[in-house]
This record gives sequence, C-alpha cells and structure tokens, in this order.
Amino acid sequence: MNISNLYQKIKKNKINEYFKKKEEGNGYLIKKVDLSSAVRKLVSRFLSGKREEQDISPESELLLFLQPREDIWKKEIRENANFEKEISELSTFKILIKHSIDFYDVLGGDKILLGEEVKKDIQHQEEKKIEEQNKQRIEERINNRNRSRRNRIQETIF
Repeated sequence: MNISNLYQKIKKNKINEYFKKKEEGNGYLIKKVDLSSAVRKLVSRFLSGKREEQDISPESELLLFLQPREDIWKKEIRENANFEKEISELSTFKILIKHSIDFYDVLGGDKILLGEEVKKDIQHQEEKKIEEQNKQRIEERINNRNRSRRNRIQETIF
C-alpha cells in the first residue's frame, strides 16, 4: 500500500469515527445523509460540466466551497446556529474538491441517499412473495380438502 492510499484510508476512518461519535451523542446538525446529498449536488451542478465552464480549482477545500452555497443545503440546516461550527469541524479533514466523489462514497453515497427507497421496494417485493405463498397454501388446502371429499364420496358409492 503506498503512502497516498494509506493516508486516504486513515482519513476515511477518521471521518467515520467523527460521524459515529456524533450519532452516539445525538448532538449533531449535519448528518451523513445531509453531507452526502450536498456533495452529490455539488458534483452534479458544478463538476460534471465542461472544464472550461467551471471556475473551481480541484485543489480547493470541498467544505469551504460547500459552506456558503445556499442551494446545496436544506434551509433548516443552513440557518441553524451550529452550522458554521460543524462545517469548521468537518473542514479539519481537508477534503479537496478533486476528492469529492471518493468523499461521497465514504459517506455512503447512493446507498445512504437511496437506501430508504431500496428498502421499501425490497419490503414490498417480500410482502408480495409472502402473499403469493399464502395464496398457494390456501389453494393446496382447498385442493386437499376437495380430494378428501371426493375420496369419501367414492368410498361411499362403492
């Protein structure tokens, strides 16, 4: 493992520890999903266009760029008194704009943002499967009962 990969792994662990401590203490404003969403918006709105159209240095700090962007944050987060403090805490990780996608993945990326929808879809599919299994069991019981009745009727006749 080279120095750069080791450094990135250490940074990833520190980021995860930061959010774990915040979640345990329940005293945080910016959750992983909120930050992940902000990074996704940055990438889709500012970084996915043509290079010559953008005035963003890849070496700029990501969170310092995200902080003043009103269109990236939910209003209730942006206007909270703890917003500046938490951005300052997160800025200590020194994430550069060129690492936005990696940072997005560390935060959970699509999995965390789309997780609820995926869970609902899976749950719905499982419910349909259980419902289908229950229908099959009922049909089997009815068929078995009908067979038993036919057998009794045939026994009675013969």
